[in-house]
Order: sequence, then structure tokens, then C-alpha cells
Amino acid sequence: MRLPYMRTAAPDILATARAQRWDPAEVVKALLVEEVTGRERSALATRRTAAGFPTGKTFDAWQDTASSIPAPTQQALRTLEWVGRRENLVVCGPSGTGKTFFLEALGHLAVEQGLRVAWFTLEDLGLLLRRHRADDTVSKAIARILRADLVVVDEDEPLAWVLGEVEDRDLSDEQVVSVLRAEGEFQRSIGAVGSALGDDPVGDE
Repeated sequence: MRLPYMRTAAPDILATARAQRWDPAEVVKALLVEEVTGRERSALATRRTAAGFPTGKTFDAWQDTASSIPAPTQQALRTLEWVGRRENLVVCGPSGTGKTFFLEALGHLAVEQGLRVAWFTLEDLGLLLRRHRADDTVSKAIARILRADLVVVDEDEPLAWVLGEVEDRDLSDEQVVSVLRAEGEFQRSIGAVGSALGDDPVGDE
């Protein structure tokens, strides 16, 4: 084992241990704590980078009293229990009302709790599916997305407009949603910002 964080902290810990006459068990414990803490920080940074968040906004800057989302609803969503139940969440409302901010803050909270998050715009998702549709590897692409515990799709554009060719719009909204669901249980915890999945959203801001 390379134990990089333990090796980095060892000089300072050993110097303190000698000066304060620590018991050997205390020294070992302190070194192990440094290694565990360092690995947790590294894993958090890796999950945060892999998620692909757009701005880095968290609940530290969120003003819950300024949001039109009822406070009890905000608190319930922040427990992330709905993610564990594999429930979907759709947040929709006028531009500038904090939809993306709230969903990104939920995503960061999920990462901090050890969950894997994947953030997409519909344009990103559309390009991904179009690229894999050419060689019939859509199933594999969707399977990779579904390795995340929480998938967030952020966009206001109609789904078919993004996933189909702009000129001929070769996929309808219903066809695209059917593909996504059939290719890998896309019901898994999707945070969809805007009314991207149709005119009948599950939740409303």
C-alpha cells in the first residue's frame, strides 16, 4: 500500500509525537486518520469532477426563503430519500426562478453523501445518443449513464428537437422517452429542469 496521505502527514505527526511523548498506538491512530481523511477528500473531489456540474453552486448560497418551492418540500427533497426510492423529480417554472441552482445544489449534496451524480443538458444527452445511434450502441451508452445514482437533465428545449435532427425532427418526444426507458430503466432518479418531458410534469416549482 502506498498510503500517500499518511506519508505526507508523517513528518509533522512524528515530530509532534516526539515532543509530546505520545504512546505508539496514538501515533498509528493519527497516521491512519490522516490516510482515511485524505482518501475521503480525494474520492469526493473525483465524484464532483465526474458529475460535470455547470457552476459549482451549493446550498451554502441558496436562499430557501426566496424560493417559491414550499419550505417543507425543499427539506424533503434535501433528505435525498427519493433518490434511494428511485423516484423521478421534475422541476419546472419560468426562467430565472432558480431551477438549475436548486437541482445543482441537490446534486452537490448527493455527491457529498457518497452518491454518484451525472449532469447533462438535453443538448449533451442528444449528441450522446445520436453519436451512438449510428453504430447501434445506444444501450451501452445508456447503461454507462445509469451507473450514476442520480441523473440530472437540465434544459428547456423540447426533447425531440434536441435528440432528432433539427431539420427533420426524426424522433418524437414519445419515441425518445421510450428509447431512454427501454434501454436501461431510465426511471432512476432523474432531476429534469424545465418541462422537457412534456406538458404534464410530475412536480412544479
